[in-house]
Amino acid sequence: MDSNGTVDVFMISIGSHKKLDWKCTECGIVWAAEVRRRVGYNDKPPSGCPKCSKNNSHFNFNK
Repeated sequence: MDSNGTVDVFMISIGSHKKLDWKCTECGIVWAAEVRRRVGYNDKPPSGCPKCSKNNSHFNFNK
């Protein structure tokens, strides 16, 4: 994304605490998150869009 400047993906490890901006392909929201949280790390699942994740959890809960 433009707000991240020039990012060399080969210089960032999956366990990086570096925060980058991410854009959801579904709703278009932009949010900052650590790389390790977005890709999944130490047996933790990857995080997704906070807006879509929230909507999905409410949708599934109400079923």
